[in-house]
Amino acid sequence: MKKLLLSLAVLAGLSANAQTTLFLDDFEDGAITDWTLVDSDGDGFNWVAVNMTAAPIYKGMRSASWITTGALTPDNFAITPGIDVGFGGNLTLSWDIVSRDASWDAENYSVYVADANTSAAMLAAGPIFSETTLDGVNVMTPRSITLPSSLSGTIYIGFRHYGVTDQFTIDIDNVKVVDNGLKTNDFFSKNFAVYPNPASSVLNIASKTNSNINGLEITDLNGRVVKTQNADGITAAQMNISELNAGVYFLKVTTAEGSLSTKIVKK
Repeated sequence: MKKLLLSLAVLAGLSANAQTTLFLDDFEDGAITDWTLVDSDGDGFNWVAVNMTAAPIYKGMRSASWITTGALTPDNFAITPGIDVGFGGNLTLSWDIVSRDASWDAENYSVYVADANTSAAMLAAGPIFSETTLDGVNVMTPRSITLPSSLSGTIYIGFRHYGVTDQFTIDIDNVKVVDNGLKTNDFFSKNFAVYPNPASSVLNIASKTNSNINGLEITDLNGRVVKTQNADGITAAQMNISELNAGVYFLKVTTAEGSLSTKIVKK
């Protein structure tokens, strides 16, 4: 099941150095319709969802270099939905991989990260990981890499099966992006000041790093957006919250570099 988990707004109260899952797809829903699938070679065969009931048993997604009618020469992309990584930082990408047939397992694939969900964007960015042969990888095997620290905002992860013919399949499961950084409140306070907090009427929001504030958003504890405000690229803004009921909310500040959230209290 694909999950865009624990947005920065929800994470505001976590302890320092907590590991935060930003994205997880374990494919337990048996669907990959939320992924962008690109058949770059145009042969009509692409990534598909699979449910394996013979060992190794798993649900995942598959791309083939051979089918019963003969050899294929795939160039297939499977690209995640957008993943909001905020200001980036210490991010880890992990997944499980298997080449299903031990007699035909010399498969090839690469992993990409880009700011758009197109094969062109992936190719322009270049691969961040490649395996030129999966010889001997015949059970679901974990892989993990550190993503570039320069990433921010919304990213897309692409898996490309290519550069091979007449083998069998590769299957992928448990795609996950994790933030290993500081708790959100610590990171937020390094970049923005919000005062007074608690507040009864007006919140003041100021950048400590001269980042231009493009938008402000307040959500309640159920994740419902209760107030939004454009900020037009200024480094300090005010937001009137006098109409909100007393209680705890989350304020998200959006800039060109990404977005961060923190807890606020309306009194």
